[in-house]
Amino acid sequence: MNDVSLGEPFSKDYWVMQNSESEEQKREFLRKALEHVLKNPHMWCRESSLMRSLLYLLEHGEHPVSKSIQERMVEDLSSCILCVDSYYRTIKSLREQYEAIYTPDSVSKFFGTIDNFDKSRISKVLKSVDVQNVSLTTNV
Repeated sequence: MNDVSLGEPFSKDYWVMQNSESEEQKREFLRKALEHVLKNPHMWCRESSLMRSLLYLLEHGEHPVSKSIQERMVEDLSSCILCVDSYYRTIKSLREQYEAIYTPDSVSKFFGTIDNFDKSRISKVLKSVDVQNVSLTTNV
């Protein structure tokens, strides 16, 4: 089995993983990628290509791996403007790329999942801010 690392260039490793017929190699790549993402903050501003390649996991909603990625994304996108900028630039370019390759229904379904994730994430942040404001006004 070829060594699958998360070093530069990541896109080469991702290409190998996507084009490999070895399920073992794909699982090992995914395991290492997830381990790396979950241990390191600011993944969107530091390694957007890695995060881009893991976006498909959002489609698996309640799966523990999907939940872990979502939590990391919420944390990074709630605390770093550079992560937010990179995230939205990545989403825009990914949509353009997918529109040239996949059917409109497939693209709508995939980006609908991302839109739902964003709505939920932003809603939680706004509720948190609202709760903080209520607590500030009651303590005055």
